[in-house]
Amino acid sequence: MGNYGISDRFNVLFMLPYVKTEATKGTLKGMSGVQDLTLALKYRLAQIKNLSVIGSVGGSLPTNNYVADFLPLAIGMQSKTVFARGILYYTLPHELALTAQGAYIHRSNVRVDREMYFSDQAYFTNEMMMPDVVNLGAKFGHYSYRWQLEATYEQNIVNGDIDIRRNDMPGLCAKMDLTRIGLVAAYRIPQLKDLQIMGTIGQVVAGRNVGKSTTFSISILQYIDLRKNKGGGGIPTGPICRPGDVNHMGNMSTDEHKDGHK
Repeated sequence: MGNYGISDRFNVLFMLPYVKTEATKGTLKGMSGVQDLTLALKYRLAQIKNLSVIGSVGGSLPTNNYVADFLPLAIGMQSKTVFARGILYYTLPHELALTAQGAYIHRSNVRVDREMYFSDQAYFTNEMMMPDVVNLGAKFGHYSYRWQLEATYEQNIVNGDIDIRRNDMPGLCAKMDLTRIGLVAAYRIPQLKDLQIMGTIGQVVAGRNVGKSTTFSISILQYIDLRKNKGGGGIPTGPICRPGDVNHMGNMSTDEHKDGHK
């Protein structure tokens, strides 16, 4: 995960996650590997007192031929995505801030290793039609030089009505709506050249055709100052420079299907 600052208004973000899945019950074996490369452009459109209005566009594509048609334990969907996101970031006293965001994500169809699948009817093809996704979210947190502490809320709404049939495996094209809450904690270590350690936890609390999964992540972030004139102060803070915002969930990375994910 990375974030390259072009200016104080414009950033380029990227993410290439390593994903490991694990079932807490049953006999199915999990999978692991590098998932999808995400690239995004993020621009602050307006600054109205304490309110920042931000736009972001980008997309993702798989980086290897991992097996997608093995839900709930696949590491990804094998779907190419493009997305547009709007973000409102409002700063409050005492280094607090509130963020609200919404995105529309278009997903490409996926080819699977079978010649027929059933959703609303039988389709005699190896190409599954993938519905688009609306992603909504909110964050409330404390942002200082050393600490980033957030409580997060996220909702995915899939533009479809296909349910998992009784005694069937989850399908890639199913309507997998979910509501997830989470916590983010990050600490910057000045003695290690501003190395930042970030940990997250998320819990699916409601949904349709999804499991109540728990997700964990640990990240190490390093700030590198590439400015020729470095007299403008220390590390930037605020809505443009947070690399975690690249996580648009366009591919939904299947962590919402698992009974357990570590």
